[in-house]
Formats: sequence, structure tokens, C-alpha cells
Amino acid sequence: MLHRKTHKHSILAKFSTTSLTPFAAAAVLTFPLPARAETLDLATAMELAGRNSHVSRAAQFETNQAHEKIEQAKSGFGPRLDLEATLASISKSVNSLAGKQLGTQYIPDKIESATLIATQPLTGLGPTLFRVRSEILMAKASQHMSEQSLHNAKYAGGEAFLRAAKADQLYQIAQASKTVATKQKADGKALALVGKLKQSDLLRLDLAVSEAQTQFTQAEAVRDVAFFSLAELINFPHNSVIEISDAESKSAENAFANLSSDASTFITKAENNRAEIHSLKAATDATELARKAQLFDFAPTINIFARYDRDFAKKDLDVPLAHKHNATTGLPITIASDHYAATDTRDTFTYGLSLRWNIWDWGTRNSRDSETLAKTSVLRENLEQVKQLTRIETMQAHRDLRASMNSLESAKATLKFAEEFYRQTNAQFLMGMASVLDLTAAERDQTRARAALSNARGDFALAQLKLKKAVGDDSF
Repeated sequence: MLHRKTHKHSILAKFSTTSLTPFAAAAVLTFPLPARAETLDLATAMELAGRNSHVSRAAQFETNQAHEKIEQAKSGFGPRLDLEATLASISKSVNSLAGKQLGTQYIPDKIESATLIATQPLTGLGPTLFRVRSEILMAKASQHMSEQSLHNAKYAGGEAFLRAAKADQLYQIAQASKTVATKQKADGKALALVGKLKQSDLLRLDLAVSEAQTQFTQAEAVRDVAFFSLAELINFPHNSVIEISDAESKSAENAFANLSSDASTFITKAENNRAEIHSLKAATDATELARKAQLFDFAPTINIFARYDRDFAKKDLDVPLAHKHNATTGLPITIASDHYAATDTRDTFTYGLSLRWNIWDWGTRNSRDSETLAKTSVLRENLEQVKQLTRIETMQAHRDLRASMNSLESAKATLKFAEEFYRQTNAQFLMGMASVLDLTAAERDQTRARAALSNARGDFALAQLKLKKAVGDDSF
């Protein structure tokens, strides 16, 4: 798992955040042997999270599938070519004439035939056009969903990165608090030796050390989980050692210091940018086109066809010498014998128009049309619901960002007062002018103020990220 470690051969990989966060972090990757340094900032973490997202990959495959359906629909424009072949034997036990010559007629004992049929739809071109347009819109809908999946995956990676940075800040604060409590305990023992501190005060210092150790352990656990989650999302080796250090960036805070109180601009951007809205709109239009294509099922189907048949079992035909009488004179007329080769009579070629009209199907087409109409209505309602949820999400994210900015400013001022009060109390304690209770209370207030500031910074960075995610635009 991810943990802290000091090693002679270490690689410093900087974790510097973009304008989304006030954190500028650094990661130390430790290996037994020197290796190439890797740089990972917030943008890179988001990119890696998007690239390694299983949901995003699956959505891309669905997009490829949708494009293949377009090609399938386009094939309906061209003529269709079918080949039929039959190879069979006729049972002589059932038909005793099979395989025998009966006058000029040969009774076959087997069937060896092949048929080649070319069919060009005429009335079918209309529904095919609507189906192609429908599949194109469905492919667009799938592409929008793929973009949204990638968008969500990237921001999930960014959020994990910021949470890891925040957890590391709290870890460092807890570690510093434990160090201070330990030093206070050592100073207290020195004062006790010269009679300036009571045994009960030493017990209070021991209790402070114990509480600091508990807070440190909890912060370490939260930090490990945060880094593990980040490593999972960006496909980072879990056996690597990552350390994030704090380097405040004021540019991000100043960038949003004058944030407009009007959220309507962000809401409008969100409705125009969100990929899931575009996806549902395309899916709705595609369903409407599919319904138009289905309406052609009520009309007759007319095709142009050409059919070529060959009977490979065909035999040569011999017409024997024959006589007949003239109907007027009564004189006999001799008809000469003739021979027809099988190659001259085995083939047949026909062409023309074919019509097929489903007059009655027990209401199947009506039910299918009603089903498609209901599906379109469902998609429209889903589209309006997504728009509604998008507006609410954007409004909430905008207000959370304003609140987090105010909390950040308040936390800065609180920490400034807490640090100064602790400095004065510590100096008074060393001169015997303040009690242990005063000192531990001042140190606890300082630790809480530092943790509150770290939380405020982390919440502010996350609020920025969530607003950008809600709007679907990184340009503002």
C-alpha cells in the first residue's frame, strides 16, 4: 500500500495543482534503484483517471457499436443479392417413375438447382433513409455519453487528487501537533525537576500527548485510504511511496475572490455544455425518426427483381419422329425428330416488379407505433428531468463555492489569532506565568485552527472542481 518512507534513492515527482486548487503538492516515489522522475499534477491525474476508467472505455465501445449500426442501415439503400441452392434425391420407392424417361419427358430422381436473385427496394428507400438518420443521431447520443463518461472519470480523478492533498495536509498538522505535545511534555518534566510544575500538570501533558497520538493515527489512516483511492483511479502502483507536501497557491483563491453572485450565467452554460443533455436530445430525435420509418410498414412493399435459375439435373431432350394429319386435307404430315441439349434448357431468367402488402396483422403495427410514441415521450420527460437536475446541481455548486470562499477567509483569520495566542501562552508558560491547562488549550486551539484552514482550502478546491464539473466547461 502507499506509505511514507525515506530512502537514499528517491524520485521527486511534483504534484502541482492548476487553477482548480490552492494546493501545490509534491510526491516522492521511492525505489531501491534510481529511476526516471515522473511528473504528476492535477491535470495529469485527471487525464490518467479518464484514460483508465472502465466506464469510459465501455462507453467508447458503445460508440463504436453505434457507428457500425449506421453502416448496417446504409446497406438498405443498395440492391440485395441472394443465392439459393438445393441438392436433394427423390425417393424411387415412393415415386416409381423417378429417373425414367416417359415419352419426351424425363422424370428426375434428384434435384440439383441454384437460384440467384437480385432485389432493389423502391418503397423501402423511404424507411431506410429515416433509419439511417436515426442511427446517425443515436451514434451522436452515444458519443455524447462517451464524452460525459470521460468527463465524469476525469473529475473523479481530480477529486481524489484533491482529497489526497487535503488528507496529507491534515496528516502533517497532526504530526506537527504530536511533535509539539511531545516537546511540551519534555519541557514540563524539566520544569517539574526545579519545582515549577506539579505532578498533576505532568499528567495533563501526558494526556495531551496521548490525544495527539490518536489524532495522528486517525489522520494517517485517512491519508492512506485517500492515496489508495487516487492510485486506483489513475492506475498507479500501490507499492509506490507518495508524499504530498503543502505549498499554498494564492492565485486560485484570488481568481474566485470576485465571483459573481448571479448563478444564471453558470446555469445557462451548464444547459448548453452538459453532454448528457445533448445525448438525450439526440436520442429523442432518433426515436422520432425511427417512428417515421415504422409508418412505412402500413404501405405496400414494391421491389424490382431479377431472378436467374439453373437446374443442374436437367437432361438432354430428344423429340422423336412424329406424324399428324392435316385438318383440311386429311393428308399425313411428318414432324422430324429433334434434339435439345440440357445446356440450352436448364437456365431460366425472369425479371419484373414484386409487390407485397401486409393487409392485416392483428394490430401488431399499431401497437408497435404506440410503443415507439410512448418511448419518445419518456425520453422527452427524461430530458427535462436532466435539465432540471443540472440547474439544481449548478446552483448548489455555485453557492457552495461562495460559501467555501468565505469559510477560507475566516479560517485564515482564525489561524492567525490562534498562532499568536499560542506563542504568547507558550512564552508565559516557560516563565511560569501560565498553567499547563492554558498551554494545552492554546495548543489545541492552534491545531484545530490549522486543521480548519486545511479543510477550508480543501473544500474550496473541491468546490471549484465541482462547479467546473457541473458547468461542463473548464474555460471560466
